[in-house]
Amino acid sequence: MSEQYRPKAGDEEGNTGRAAKEEAEILSPEKVADDRAELEEKLRETEKAVEALRQEGLRIKADFLNYRARVERESARMKLLAAESAILNLLPVLDNLDRAIGSAESRQGEALLEGVKLVRSQFFTALQGMGLEEIQAEGCLFNPETHEAVLVSPVEDPSEDGKILEVLQKGYRLGDRVVRPSKVRVGRYDG
Repeated sequence: MSEQYRPKAGDEEGNTGRAAKEEAEILSPEKVADDRAELEEKLRETEKAVEALRQEGLRIKADFLNYRARVERESARMKLLAAESAILNLLPVLDNLDRAIGSAESRQGEALLEGVKLVRSQFFTALQGMGLEEIQAEGCLFNPETHEAVLVSPVEDPSEDGKILEVLQKGYRLGDRVVRPSKVRVGRYDG
């Protein structure tokens, strides 16, 4: 009968054999391949997570840049609206100064005239500093976007048809926005 030798629990040879067998299992090509595949899968998952976080960071950055640009545009628009409101309140003053200049010119009040002209000039310069521009009208062709026809007068010359003959009240623009159109008298040729 052949009996197989089994080492006892304390036997050194048995422990050494078991350790060698476990070491052989750990270092076996199948085990190394499995471990490598598992680590590569974990690496791919980690790389995907990193890419997802990177993309999210880029989206957040883009959203912030869009928000900042929108706030800057809105701020500029609000400044323009505030300036427009202030200018609308000041335009009647400018109109009255123009009337006073016209009245003083007809009465020969040279000192008054010069003083009022100076005040008007300074006042208009301050408004220009806020972005106000006078709309050119007299002698120009009528443009309904910048002029308001208050009167229409017949003209004998066909070249005067549609031209502005007289500015009754000056018009102004703030940037590309018409604050107040020029009130004008326009010529019409009926030929």
